[in-house]
Amino acid sequence: ITGKNRVSVKGIPSNKGKHKAVMDSIDTILESVDHPLVAAKGSRMHGDQQQSVSFGSAPTSTQHQLVKPQLSFTVPVDNSTEAFAPLMFDAKTGKLSREKPGAAHPYHDEITNFNFPEKQLQPAEEQPYLELEGTPFTFIETKGALQELAATLAKETEIAVDLEHHSVHSFQGFTCLMQISTRSADFVVDVIALRDDMWLLKSVFLDAAIVKVLHGAESDIKWLQKDFGLYIANMFDTGIAMQTLRMPHSLYNVVDYFCQLKLDKKYQLADWRCRPLAGEMVMYARLDTHYLLYCYDRLRILLRNSENQALGNLLLHVFQQSRRLCLTRYEKPKFDSEQSFADGMGASLGGLN
Repeated sequence: ITGKNRVSVKGIPSNKGKHKAVMDSIDTILESVDHPLVAAKGSRMHGDQQQSVSFGSAPTSTQHQLVKPQLSFTVPVDNSTEAFAPLMFDAKTGKLSREKPGAAHPYHDEITNFNFPEKQLQPAEEQPYLELEGTPFTFIETKGALQELAATLAKETEIAVDLEHHSVHSFQGFTCLMQISTRSADFVVDVIALRDDMWLLKSVFLDAAIVKVLHGAESDIKWLQKDFGLYIANMFDTGIAMQTLRMPHSLYNVVDYFCQLKLDKKYQLADWRCRPLAGEMVMYARLDTHYLLYCYDRLRILLRNSENQALGNLLLHVFQQSRRLCLTRYEKPKFDSEQSFADGMGASLGGLN
């Protein structure tokens, strides 16, 4: 039985404490069976590889046991059937809290009302990317380091951002890593360890003077809201740009076309909950943003030099479409006992009813 093929357990005593204890025990058993099965399919590191990792704090028990991150979340995940309640940081109490379910987008006006700086809409020469080996890199897993990162990013005019998300063993899923690159450095943030402190990046993400470059950001925008209460103003989506230019628009294609580099995608389905993380996995994540600002430069030039009778200025069009994406509101997935099991299993259903 794998995580995707769970059986339901009925007849549990109604006492909440006993119910939780039994369900946690069953879940632990299923997870222990699931891990070797997933490893056998090649989508998780083997034990000897896990022992060679060098990023992130090790689990308190044993390196081979993966402790569920959800158990440490101070703001419990809301899996109720109510509408999503936006997560906000209360400066008065210094704590995270939730707005009323179904509340409007909290930063609609900030995202909608700013005008794109004229300089941003003009063609500019591309800035060559730094060779990976010579680029400073920082793995961030403490609040102090995150505060330093926020101060560093506040001085930038463009940053590249990406996320690694886990959804296999979670109904709504949760974000595990955030990658950020500037013109001169790369950062990977352990957002599981810093889940309650990610609001420190709020002012950077909402600062319209800083262009946030993401690729195919539809999911990222929702995950940032759901897990951290973070919202983005002034985004450039390189995926939207590639589609506008009628070019293959995967991140692999973007980097291959502009940098003549082929990204290794072997960790695309990796279990990003693992701590500590293998150096190879961190490098994989880092590459998703390292070249993105250079690709942004090249795309701006192509878009600015291209006109479309229907769309007009294509560079402005991409910025406007990216802004619309930033206004997307996260909505919880709906559970349908007659259909959700099939959606979760996908192609592996194999004709079973």
